[in-house]
Amino acid sequence: MNYFTNKKLKATGYFKPYTKNGQWEEYSLKTTGCGVYLIKYRDKVIYVGMSRKDVRNTLYRHFQQWTDRRADYTKKMQAYERVTYNGKNREDFLIKVIFCKGAIEAEILEQLLIKKLKPKDNSLKLYLYSQDEYNKMTIKLEEAEGWKSNFEENPF
Repeated sequence: MNYFTNKKLKATGYFKPYTKNGQWEEYSLKTTGCGVYLIKYRDKVIYVGMSRKDVRNTLYRHFQQWTDRRADYTKKMQAYERVTYNGKNREDFLIKVIFCKGAIEAEILEQLLIKKLKPKDNSLKLYLYSQDEYNKMTIKLEEAEGWKSNFEENPF
């Protein structure tokens, strides 16, 4: 089954999660949709996540108190990590978002990046996927708009 489109991915550069608007903080990311996000803390990617529908709201949950409202039986069946950076200095974080065309593409890209970067806060998500899916997403990732191609100097 082919889960990939022929369209290029769109990616942001790294940006601070919040901007000041007078005395209030606002979300820096204005666009949303299906996608994958990387959270950097002091120049190291520490978390990779994805959203099937609303990447903006999903990534900003990591900077707020995260209340897990799933039922107890669901929590036991799903290996989710509820990672939050609430209370840490938001100025120390940078975010990058890669918009995807569909949920399956986003899931595979998330897996690829977790496998490649091994972020410390993704310990439960280091699972395998097919080599063919890995190869296709690697090619798409390199072609993504806004992507830095020199992996050694600036991996993301």
